Amino acid sequence: MQTFLMIVGGLVVGLLLFLVGTIIALRLFVGSKLKMIKEVLERLAADASTAVPPFQLKLTPLPEGASQDERVSTLAQELQIRGFESAGDFVADLTPLELNVRLLAQRDLGMQAAIYSHPQAGVWVDLVTRYTDGRVVCDTSLRDHLMESMPKKQIRFHPAASASELYEQHVALRPPGDWRHIPTADLPSLFESIYAEELEWRGSRGGPTPEEIARVSERDGTTVTQEMIDTIRGRWQEAFHEHRLSQLREAVTQDGTFRDDELDSLDDRLLFIYDGMPVSAVGDALESVRYFLEEPLEDGADEAARAERHAREVADQVTMVGARVAFRELSTPYLGKEGFQFRTALQAPLPADLYLLPESDPADEEDGEDEDDNADR
Repeated sequence: MQTFLMIVGGLVVGLLLFLVGTIIALRLFVGSKLKMIKEVLERLAADASTAVPPFQLKLTPLPEGASQDERVSTLAQELQIRGFESAGDFVADLTPLELNVRLLAQRDLGMQAAIYSHPQAGVWVDLVTRYTDGRVVCDTSLRDHLMESMPKKQIRFHPAASASELYEQHVALRPPGDWRHIPTADLPSLFESIYAEELEWRGSRGGPTPEEIARVSERDGTTVTQEMIDTIRGRWQEAFHEHRLSQLREAVTQDGTFRDDELDSLDDRLLFIYDGMPVSAVGDALESVRYFLEEPLEDGADEAARAERHAREVADQVTMVGARVAFRELSTPYLGKEGFQFRTALQAPLPADLYLLPESDPADEEDGEDEDDNADR
């Protein structure tokens, strides 16, 4: 199986966001014509770590001289004779592969550069100008990634161009304006922050759009189905939701919402609701409340029918008023019961409501422990 690598450009210091395996299902399908699509999708679901890139990235400095790639050195020399200074070599973990990058800046001309080395994509260079009004212009020696760029960010592709050729193109074509002069010492942190900004934007859109997936797959000679698109975007949305929850948990850990001695006991009861979260996650949150507090069904009642009714109810409400209002309205009958409560509204890192789930029944926990003990015996 050959992993499909999509590269997304437009980052300020030339970071090209790798979506390692975002469309891996397409390659799996091409290389497994005798297998059912269902099996392909199951394999994709089982390997979520390669389906979506991390939403945050940390650059780790490499020892001086650690990069032995002669192509990187040649490209760097072409830039250094034009006044670029190196900030050093770094490695970024984009599991399952690593991306090596050398960062440089030409302070007088307000330009930044990044030279990348990747096991699949090879070696390439980006030149970037960042403006004080937020505009970003990038020239890259990589081929067109066929993905949309963030607002106010423009990327021009010059496949296989040398650093010297890119420099001439960038100086000639970049628009006039006030440049941001970035010190070399600030490049690593800028790289990380722009990566996070790019992933936030793509995650908020639900991942690669159907049109982007179709364009990339068409160029690759692969036929994409709606089921494939839904699976890819669904995986992105799940991963982005987990990222959001992690951000919110960290926020309430640090902002004094809870005393230190409260957090350990309440961690399993924290429930965050924010607009834009997957409808299925809103439904799961409401079911977590109903699990403890809803009256049991009468004999002969259809549990599946009730679950389907609940799911439709949640979907309709979220569509009409958004996740926060929908959950608030649907959960109102349960507030104050068995410890279920609204705790606070958060504004950062994003607007969200924090609830505490009902307290678990100690008797249920003891029953579960007894069952585990019996199973061990």
